[in-house]
This record gives sequence, structure tokens and C-alpha cells, in this order.
Amino acid sequence: MLAQQTKVDLALEEVEALQNRIDNRLDTAWKLQMLRQDWQVRKQDALQFEPERAQVAFDLDSRWLNEVTNLMQHAGYASNLAMDSDFDISYLVDSVLRKMPGLVDTLGAAQGFSILLEENISSENRNHLLQVIGLVRSTMGQVDHNSQMVFRHNHNMGFLAQAINGTLDSLQKMYEEVRLSHAQLEVWNQELEQKIAERTAALRNLLDHAGQGFLSFNKDLRISREYSAECTAIFQCDIAGQAISSLFYPEEGDQQAFLEAVLRKIFQEENEFLRETYFSLLPEEVVLGNCYIGIAYKMIQNTIDPNEGKIMLILTDRTLQKEMENQVKDEKDTLAMIVHVVTHSEDFFATVNHYKEFCREGLPSLLQEKKSAKDAMTLVFRIVHTFKGTFGQLRMKHIMAKLHELEGWLENIRYAG
Repeated sequence: MLAQQTKVDLALEEVEALQNRIDNRLDTAWKLQMLRQDWQVRKQDALQFEPERAQVAFDLDSRWLNEVTNLMQHAGYASNLAMDSDFDISYLVDSVLRKMPGLVDTLGAAQGFSILLEENISSENRNHLLQVIGLVRSTMGQVDHNSQMVFRHNHNMGFLAQAINGTLDSLQKMYEEVRLSHAQLEVWNQELEQKIAERTAALRNLLDHAGQGFLSFNKDLRISREYSAECTAIFQCDIAGQAISSLFYPEEGDQQAFLEAVLRKIFQEENEFLRETYFSLLPEEVVLGNCYIGIAYKMIQNTIDPNEGKIMLILTDRTLQKEMENQVKDEKDTLAMIVHVVTHSEDFFATVNHYKEFCREGLPSLLQEKKSAKDAMTLVFRIVHTFKGTFGQLRMKHIMAKLHELEGWLENIRYAG
């Protein structure tokens, strides 16, 4: 019921809009206003419908339908359409303004009459009902006759109708073709989206298992949301939206400022040679905790908008490589020390014996001399420093490190005393 009421409201709005366009030249404003008021009353009454109000509702419907019919007839006569000398229009107006409203009244009477009938129809009621049915058939026949007369006497209208029908058929075929094409495009679009999703997942899976971190940022110097899983392992956090400088140098403000300045220069510079020069100023390795992270830089140009380029970073954890390099270096140093000691064995044994003699005899004797503590410490410091240099020439770096610690301890005592 609400849907039907909405249709009536829309129809009334269209009639009012048409009346406004013709500036009330048909003098229908007052009839249309009464029609609108009666319709509002009918809508309110429908909301509180009760069985005992059936006759009231039927009377309201009948009165409102009569008002609609009167408005149609008034518009036909006021516009002279009903009295037009054009033969075709006369037939059409006669059907619309006379035959069809009458048919509506007859059908309404038939509907009301059928409601009042009991299960067993008397002869009198049957005759009455047959009369109503006859009126309906007669009216329908007259409407059909008028339609045939219009197309019989106006060949142009017949041709126009055929052309319109042909056009409608063509449009229907075009609509079907477009609909099928749209459906096919929808299927292709879904397949394409699925392929893109699959390839994106495969690419992400490849990057996540490449053993390297991949991230990017634009000129705001903040990490984009897309980055590989290795980045999370390197930084131990979600890095999306974070500043690249604070990730590399979390507690070094000067290094942060330098890195940001160089990166901004790269984004602003259009000359490729100068841009590569700025890239050479960027760090190739950073230390994060106990990890050594190698960094490679790649400029990604935006073909649509050159001002929206990005810099991609490829991060490689070189900690294990560094450990192996240090181990190899230690082994090389040890081998070099052995070779040097073997080839300079006399110097080696002489230095070792001299050092042992100092520790057993020289140092206790020096401490027993009548010298101030400061002078004694100064002399011991010089001797230790000399031994450090001698062992350094023999490439004994571990002994050098221990003697260096002893130097620092003696230095502190000397200046403290």
C-alpha cells in the first residue's frame, strides 16, 4: 500500500510541475489543489482502516477517482484538444477523456457489486452483473475502434509507429549486446584482478623469502605501507609511516639531520649525475644493535608524475658476513704473527726474556728505589709503553691490548696521585 501511495505522490508532483511550466493557462490550479487535499485525507484514512469503515473508504475512493476524471476532462476541454478539428486527435482524446474514465467507473461499479454479492447469485443480480460486463465490453470495443481509426486514417502515424517499433527493437538488441559485453568485461575484470592478486602474492612471497629487506619512501621520508617481512626482522617493529632517519639513527640527531638533508637534495635534484653524487654520500652500512645492515639505494621514477618518485632501499643483514670476515682477519693476523716470530726468533725470545726479567726483578727493584710515587709511576709507564711497541713490532696484538689497558691504569694512578 505504501508503494502505491508513493506512486500517486510522484504522479501528482509531475502534474504540478507540468502546470507550473504552462503557467496555469488551463486554469487547473484550483482543481489540482482540491485533488491534493482529498488525496491527503484518503492517505490518512488508509492508515486507520477498520472493517466497519469499508463503505467510507469506498466512497472516498470513488469521489477521488471522479475528481481525477474531472481534472482530465477539464484539461482536455480547456486545451481545445477534445474539440480539435484534426480527425486523429479527436479519436485519441475521445478515448482518453471519455471512454477510459467511463470504463474506470464501470469497473469500479463491477468491483463494488461483486463484493456485495452472496455465494448464491439471484437472477436479478446475475442480469445486473451481465449488464455491467456488457458495458465494459462495449467501452473496450469503442476504444479499440478509435485506435484503429487513428492508424487507418493517418498512414504517417502508422509508419511512425512502425519506425518507432523498429527503433525499439534495435535499441533492445543494442542493449542486449551491451549487457553481454558488460558481463564479459566483468568476467575479464574479475579474472584480471585474481591474476594480479596471485602475482602480487607470489611477488610478496618471493621478497619475503629473499633474505633481504625491501622498503620504499617518497619525499616525505616516511616508510610506505608495503615492505618485506625481513624489514620487520631487522627493525623488530612495524615500520610503516616511520621516518627513515629515526630508524637508522634512533639516538643520533646529527646523523638524522644529515641523512634527511641528503635525501631531500636527491628528491629535488633533476640532474641524474648530481643525483648519483648525492647518493654516494649516503651510508652503505649501519649498525642496529649488534647487527650490521648493508644498504643499497634505487631511485624509482613515477612515469605519470615525475614529482612523485620513490627511493627503494635494499637491506642486507651482514652480521654473519662481518663475523666471518673478522674471524678470517684474526686467523690471518695469527698466521702473520707466527711467520714473523719464526723468521725473527732471536728478537722474539730476547723480548720475551727481557719482559719476564722486568716483571720478576726490574719492577720490584724500581719500586724500592727512593723516588716519589709519581716519578716511579712515570718510569713504569714508559717501560710498559716500550714493551707495547716492541710486541707490536712482533705482531702480538693480544699482548699489545693488555699492555694498553695497563697503560691506562697507570695513567690514572699517576694523575690521581
